[in-house]
Amino acid sequence: PQSAYAYCGLGIIYSEQNMIKESEQYFQKSLELNPKSAVTLCNLGILFDKCGTIDQRIFYYQQAIESDRSIDQSYNGLGLAYLDKQMHENAKQLFQKCLEVNPQNFNAYLNLATIFRIESNYQESIVCLERCLKIDRQSDKTFSIYYYLADAYQQLGMMEDAIEYLKKTIEIEPQQYFLHDKIGYIYEKMGNLEESQKHLETSLKINPESAGTLANLGFINIKLGNYQEAYQQLEYALKLDPGVLF
Repeated sequence: PQSAYAYCGLGIIYSEQNMIKESEQYFQKSLELNPKSAVTLCNLGILFDKCGTIDQRIFYYQQAIESDRSIDQSYNGLGLAYLDKQMHENAKQLFQKCLEVNPQNFNAYLNLATIFRIESNYQESIVCLERCLKIDRQSDKTFSIYYYLADAYQQLGMMEDAIEYLKKTIEIEPQQYFLHDKIGYIYEKMGNLEESQKHLETSLKINPESAGTLANLGFINIKLGNYQEAYQQLEYALKLDPGVLF
């Protein structure tokens, strides 16, 4: 019925404005007229993603799938609910089903990458994250994708690739000192002390009172034979945080 679609549309409008009570009322009116509306049921799941219980989310997404198995958002939403419930295998199967319905679903790949990262399956996580970039390289998730790619490559011992993606994160957020810390750490592990020193110094310019960065830079300078600088940095690090070296 056309009025059911209209009520659903109003529910979506109120949901996007975070007017939860009004949104739910219109979705329920839509269901009174068309109880099997998969679009309305899915949108109720989306609404309860914001404010409801996990069981409410599961209920509406399951109802949406039973009504129409062609809506990819229902599988993704149900997968997220199971992920929040720590039921990773169920969540994984639902994200994969979502991708069967819509192979271009960015969020399903991103959510699968999260599960693979939890499972320490970094190779599969990389596959999913790189697929996200092929679908949309300009999303608001790009920074996080680059960061998680860097971390996955680091975990696999592929340090050059890790550095490549960390540099991409810095292009997006140049004032995030911890990114320079991370690159500095990787360069140290690779034996490139000069590059490590450079990035740690950049980190300190952004956050001059980071005891951890000062301590790391101090140890790098010891290895480089810069003992006076190392002494000053380690002394200041201990002043900021007496437990930083332990």
